[in-house]
Amino acid sequence: NAGTATAAQIARARRQADQNFTLAATNFGLAAESFAARAPREISAEKEVPAEWEWVAKARCDQADLLLRLGQFKPAATAASTMLGDARLAKSQYHAQAVYDLGYASFGLKDYASAVRSLSSLAPFDQGEIGVHARFLLGRAHHLAGERPEAVTDYQAVAAEWEKVLADARTKLAEQGVSAAEKERLNALLKSPAPDYVARAMFYWGVVLSEFGSADDAVAKFIAAVQLAPQSPIAAEARIRAAKSAVEVKKYHEAADAVTPLIEDAQWGLEALRYLAKAQYGIGTTPVPKGKGQAAILNAVADPEALAAAIKQAILTLQKADDRAKAMPVSGAKMPSSRAMILLDLGDMLQLDRRYADAAVAYANR
Repeated sequence: NAGTATAAQIARARRQADQNFTLAATNFGLAAESFAARAPREISAEKEVPAEWEWVAKARCDQADLLLRLGQFKPAATAASTMLGDARLAKSQYHAQAVYDLGYASFGLKDYASAVRSLSSLAPFDQGEIGVHARFLLGRAHHLAGERPEAVTDYQAVAAEWEKVLADARTKLAEQGVSAAEKERLNALLKSPAPDYVARAMFYWGVVLSEFGSADDAVAKFIAAVQLAPQSPIAAEARIRAAKSAVEVKKYHEAADAVTPLIEDAQWGLEALRYLAKAQYGIGTTPVPKGKGQAAILNAVADPEALAAAIKQAILTLQKADDRAKAMPVSGAKMPSSRAMILLDLGDMLQLDRRYADAAVAYANR
């Protein structure tokens, strides 16, 4: 049970899995050679690929898949290239799989030009799950190569394809004659989190939007990434980025909601508290109309009592963050940058609370 397993147990299970994958990858490579030795030397380009050669192709793809799972990208690229370089397998039913494997391996090797070249050839990406994941990898390759507009196009396509998968599942559930097993599968699909790469596509779409100054749109994408896969490794960072973007566009309640679940998190807690304080202060600065109509809205100002309370609340949050930061290990004589930023924000809030001596101490401790 992953929920109760210790770190040592998880590490041991991972090592065992890696050993099994390594052995299996080796065996698939040997199988491909064995099938090739028994396959007909000459085959007609006009006919379908003989079964023996299809087994060669499948074995090479399975070998590449396991090597990819092991993070052994160079051998994976070699396995996929071996198949793609054999003219007898040009029409194999596994050709698209091998192209995907090569593109994935190239991406892992940070050879983004080669990754784009391989993955783009799978357009219109109608190869099922590998097609959608290929589109995600293509988007990441574009993004990492600085080609942001192209990356956004791919991220959008991944999100749209996932929505289509869900819509198709709902449609099929409403049809007559669907088997009990199929209903169970479709219901599980609709209730389960999205694949991690779908959440990541939404997350990186938000990153591009924030880089281009579209913070308002970025908030929605970061929150959507969390909703798609709450347990994804990028969910916490998505919350932090959502809060940061939300503060930029003065959506303070959304910012507070985004980071509140993280305030006790060992890795992200300090940043969460810092942005929570920004949101608390921001809520206090929100103009409150006195009366109705456009004129009241235009002349609205923050409620002084609410603002004063918000400043004090933000100070308490930042002091909690500073206390936690002080308890963290210090590398040499250098203060963690996170604490320096917290103290800067704390000093600003203390000044607003007219506690100038305390503010001076906060600034001096940076």
